[in-house]
Amino acid sequence: MVYSVQKNNDFGVDLKSPEWKDTQLGKTFGKIRAMVGNHLDNDENIPVVFTDFSPENGKLVAWFAAPISQQGYLHSFVIFKLDNQPLTRMLTESDSKNNQVRTLVVGEDHLPRMGQADLSTKLDSTAINRALEGQSDVGSFTNFSGTAVLGAFAPVSPTPGVRWAMIVELPEKVAFARIYQLEKSSWWSC
Repeated sequence: MVYSVQKNNDFGVDLKSPEWKDTQLGKTFGKIRAMVGNHLDNDENIPVVFTDFSPENGKLVAWFAAPISQQGYLHSFVIFKLDNQPLTRMLTESDSKNNQVRTLVVGEDHLPRMGQADLSTKLDSTAINRALEGQSDVGSFTNFSGTAVLGAFAPVSPTPGVRWAMIVELPEKVAFARIYQLEKSSWWSC
């Protein structure tokens, strides 16, 4: 690693060394090196590697990598680190405006990638499983905590080979509160 904006502990390290090759950063570097070799045949089809989010220093991060070429020959690689916190903030800010709507993004390992959940607790529900199987639906279902919700779920694939489940849900109790209130007031007025 010859340049780093933040100069973290990965600055100046050999990503092929035993200490680094099995880290997510090292694996990302290894994948892009294997895809490219020493020569880029086509400047229009530049390979890009993206890792799924994984824990690093108490945060979930993903890595992107692409080669830099000059006149068809490999010059170097650019590797970017993506922290999930900005994405989580974006999801939770919209959730807070929508009064108890929850948005979750869950990986194939059933760990949340972002959203309003403990990032180290595996989540399991029919909606999550169906989304990870490639299905989408909207309706009533029971979420991972056993709460009846109205919601939608769908598979999301940020890159080939990576599948996440995206779930947006609102507790039925909240969704139907106005209807229940109307039913009660209608019953008394009869």
